[in-house]
Amino acid sequence: MNYKVDKPFNKYSARNGKAFSELAIKVKCKENNKEKEYIFIEPKKIYKWISEKKDINLNNCYIKDFSLREYRRITKKGDGEYVTLRNFSAECSFFDCSNKSNNIIDFSWAKFTNDNISFNRSCFVNGNVWWYHIFGQCNKCNFRWSK
Repeated sequence: MNYKVDKPFNKYSARNGKAFSELAIKVKCKENNKEKEYIFIEPKKIYKWISEKKDINLNNCYIKDFSLREYRRITKKGDGEYVTLRNFSAECSFFDCSNKSNNIIDFSWAKFTNDNISFNRSCFVNGNVWWYHIFGQCNKCNFRWSK
């Protein structure tokens, strides 16, 4: 996929009657000249949610250089140790790996706890994605995504 990513910018939204600012990013696909806006989330924030055992909702997000291998390095966990991802969802998300040193979007040794995991209409570019993972009691897992 040939694409261009703009710099993050502040976007003002309203939710439940309250206004707030969030960081957003635009990705433009050069093949069809379409542009989509995503919420910009750094992997460090996701790593914090994992450590705090929080639900992880990455729907409509742009995530660059996500790596559970990096999370295990930061938290001093073993290479083959499972990392629990609680109530994980990543619908309509854009996973980008432009870090040429590792070239991997890494979900290796992930343990998903919910039974409704979804990567519907998500895009994974420039890297490998899956190695070893556990889906637990996943009766409704949905792994249709676009490349």
